[in-house]
Amino acid sequence: MKTALAPKEAWKRLTRSVDVLPDDPDDEALHEIRKRSKQARYAHELVAPVASKQVVRRTVEIEALQDLLGAFQD
Repeated sequence: MKTALAPKEAWKRLTRSVDVLPDDPDDEALHEIRKRSKQARYAHELVAPVASKQVVRRTVEIEALQDLLGAFQD
C-alpha cells in the first residue's frame, strides 16, 4: 500500500515533473502529470480545512490542471 504524500512533497514532485516535460510531450507523459496532480490535489484537500490560503489556492490550481489534462485525454 502506498503512503500519502504531504502537500509540500506532492507539490514539489508535481512541479519537478512538469519542469522536465519536453515542448511536445506524448500522451503517456501527460497522463503521468495528471496522476501526480491527483496525488497533489488529494494531499492538499486533506489539509485544506486547517491550512493557509496558499494551500487552498494551490488546490484550486491543481484541480484546474487536472481538468485541462483530462480534456486532452477525452
